[in-house]
Amino acid sequence: ENMTLSSWRSYNDPSPGNFTFQMDQEEDKQFIIWKRSMRYWKTGISGKFIGSDEMPYAISYFLSNFTETITVHNASVPHLITSLYTNTRFVMTSSGQAQYLRLGGEGFWAQIWADPIDQCSVYNACGNFGSCNSKNEEKCKCLPGFKPNFLEKWVKGDFSGGCSRESRICGKDGAVLGGMFLNLSVVEVGSPDSHFDAHNEKECREECLNNCQCQAYSFEQVDTKCWIWLEDLNNLKEGYLGSRNIFIRVAVPDIESTSRDCVTCGTNIIPYPLSTAPGCGDSNYLSFNCNMSTGQVIFKESNSLYNVTSINPDTHRFLLKIKDVVVNCTSENQ
Repeated sequence: ENMTLSSWRSYNDPSPGNFTFQMDQEEDKQFIIWKRSMRYWKTGISGKFIGSDEMPYAISYFLSNFTETITVHNASVPHLITSLYTNTRFVMTSSGQAQYLRLGGEGFWAQIWADPIDQCSVYNACGNFGSCNSKNEEKCKCLPGFKPNFLEKWVKGDFSGGCSRESRICGKDGAVLGGMFLNLSVVEVGSPDSHFDAHNEKECREECLNNCQCQAYSFEQVDTKCWIWLEDLNNLKEGYLGSRNIFIRVAVPDIESTSRDCVTCGTNIIPYPLSTAPGCGDSNYLSFNCNMSTGQVIFKESNSLYNVTSINPDTHRFLLKIKDVVVNCTSENQ
């Protein structure tokens, strides 16, 4: 329980480095990586709202010194044969990645598992109210209706300060000022603060809307459960495979479309003249589509579809992902 695995300072320097891997002291059978005193990565918590970084049970068993009973999908898994772990090792690299390796027949160590695998796998990579999407050219963005707390650092690629609301959702006297909700598909988000059984999504939505502290909600259709977030949202990671929809509360003026703008698509504000539907934007730019279930903006050209990886409303620029090439477009050249 109290054992730790420390990284080297560098590839060639075996003195203690910045990263430490250990079992989480607060959550049972969970693991955590510290970068000095800051939480850097954590396994997904099985049974909570959602988490995409769950440790493979075979590796969890290995790390328990072959003593723990592993439970997968509420069923006990028989103890694995310890001989399967011959010529394996678990390392904490100087760059902050935990790796599980097996020695191959040619004498090379093959990587079986590793995490974090990218910027968005790092804990709270974009700070509070910042959303991380590994498919986008710019991985971090503030949610619509939010702005960077430290703009200079944000522009330079330091997103740890996160984002804050453009406008208040409640008055100084605690009166609710109204609000709207952004629909965001996430594969990871900080744990909700409470939940209760609700008859439908409307009841869940109204519970959040009538509480000044409520930042977001999610409704689970299968077991009619309403999840509520009261604290700042953290560790937001967008994704589609195995995702859940979370509805994030924003002030109406911050995302309300003008008569010319199209409605927000996920975390993407659609500025004029871009158009995702008839009746908004400029009809000459009706080459865009919004997948409402994922929040992904799609650009249509002839018989091809391209994901839009970034939209900058201030400069009227957007980026398209065409295979492995990112194309920079403006309203003047497209």
